[in-house]
Amino acid sequence: MNELYSIIEEAIRASSYILIKDANEIVKLRASASPSLGQFYSKSITKFHSTIRKKLSVLELNYNIISAGDVPALKQINTENLTEEKQKRIIISIDGQDMLAIGSVLFSISVCAQEKNPETSRFDTVFSCLYSPCDGKFFSASKRSGFSVNRVRSKRTNLIRNHTVFCTSINLLKKENFSSATVISNLNLGMASVACGQYDLFLGKCLDNKEAFSGIFMLQEAGVTVKLSKNADNSFCIEAGYRPKTFSGNNNK
Repeated sequence: MNELYSIIEEAIRASSYILIKDANEIVKLRASASPSLGQFYSKSITKFHSTIRKKLSVLELNYNIISAGDVPALKQINTENLTEEKQKRIIISIDGQDMLAIGSVLFSISVCAQEKNPETSRFDTVFSCLYSPCDGKFFSASKRSGFSVNRVRSKRTNLIRNHTVFCTSINLLKKENFSSATVISNLNLGMASVACGQYDLFLGKCLDNKEAFSGIFMLQEAGVTVKLSKNADNSFCIEAGYRPKTFSGNNNK
């Protein structure tokens, strides 16, 4: 697992410079209202995934490598490379892509490694990591080593410190009452921030629960309670962390 960790960490850090560099160009294109902005953004996402996949190619013997995202070119990349079904897979995704789309580096890169469970035929996460270029933090979790921040082991407790929440949408805060709230549409970064104790509670929504594999696994390995519920529109709501009754009028009953 240490070898896998090292290979993935090196690949993420090296490939992230593509997005950081392109974020500056996106700011310039937006300021000039350039019609090529959308095309440049899509090419940047595709270039990142192609680069990180090359750096992870040493793992292709044992793992299917999947690029997650809604850029059409990524479907072609996956189709070309998924030539056979393997018992292990690695999923790469860029969280907070809408932040990158406006030239902000408040995005993060997450990777999770999964193995197929012979009893359930489902893939279970055994390792996940997330890199945040904004502050240089590298979060990781594994079945053997638990949850770590910059390779330092961390274990969350149920101690409420600041009554703070990380939320991916302002709509999820309508009935809440917190001393401080951070609203950024970066799903896995929010969960990692709760796992390490920076925030007390995470509230998020995603269209596909696969988008949240990395963050949910980190929370579980950090000992944080996670609630995943499916909505009528087939999206998923995620609540993780600690919500005492004094946080919300909803829970005082």
